[in-house]
Amino acid sequence: MPAHPGAATPRVLVIGIDGVRYGLLAELPTPHPGSIAEAGFLAPVEVDGGTPTMSGPCRATILTGVGPAKHGGPTPEAWDECDEQVTAEAVHVLATCEPEASFVHLGAVDETAHFLGCGPDYRRAVLRADERLGRLLAAVRSRKTYASEAWTVIVVTDHGHVDAGGHGGDTVEERTAWVACAGPQFAPGRPGGAIGHPDVAAQVYASLGRPIDPHWTLDGSPFPATEPAGPTPLPAWPRRTPTGYGGLTRGVIGDTP
Repeated sequence: MPAHPGAATPRVLVIGIDGVRYGLLAELPTPHPGSIAEAGFLAPVEVDGGTPTMSGPCRATILTGVGPAKHGGPTPEAWDECDEQVTAEAVHVLATCEPEASFVHLGAVDETAHFLGCGPDYRRAVLRADERLGRLLAAVRSRKTYASEAWTVIVVTDHGHVDAGGHGGDTVEERTAWVACAGPQFAPGRPGGAIGHPDVAAQVYASLGRPIDPHWTLDGSPFPATEPAGPTPLPAWPRRTPTGYGGLTRGVIGDTP
C-alpha cells in the first residue's frame, strides 16, 4: 500500500455473513474476522428497535443506508453449495476485474441455524464462512494493481439466533449483530462510538471519497474514528493459522507476522 493512501485508488469490499452470533467469534477459530479486527476494529451492532431481526429488512438496511420505513426454502447443503459458487465467482472478480465497491453475501450459516439450530453443524458452517472470507481477502491481495490501491474491508452480519435456531424476536441473542472493519482511515483499536447497520452504506461512500447527498436522507453516518483499545483490545478467541491467506495490518491487507 502506498505511504499516502490519498494518492491510491480507493476500493471497498463488504462481506455480509448471515446470522453469525457475535459471542461465537470468541469460541471458534475464526482468524479472518480477527485479522480485520486487529488492523481496524470489531464491534457489536444493535439491530434498531424498529427493524425486525430478519435477513431481508436487516440486509436491505445495510445495503441502502436507510431503515425499513424508507426501503419499505432450500436445504443447508444447497445453501452451502450456493455460498461456494458465490465465493468462487467473487474471487475471480476481485482478482481480475476493476470493482470500485463490492458486496458479497454468504447465507449458509443462517440457513443451517434455521434447519439445525446453533449446535455443531452451525459452528462448522461458521468455520466454512471464515475459510471463504480468507479466500476473498487473498483474491484482493493477488491483484496486480494492489500496491497502488487503498482497500477498505467491512465484514458485517445482519442478526443473531436463538439457541434452537431462528430469529425475528427481541432477545439479545437475536438483536446483537457485529461489524469488523479495516482500512486506511482506521488505526487499530475500537470505534469511538456506537455503530448501526445504516452506517455501513455511509462508510462505503466515505471510504471511496464520495460525498453523501443529503437528498438521499440516509439514516446512518460513516463509522466513528477508532481510539486506543487498551491492553486487551480483542476477545481472546481461539485462533487457527489462516494458511495461505495472511491477515490484515493497520488497514492494509497483508501478511500477519
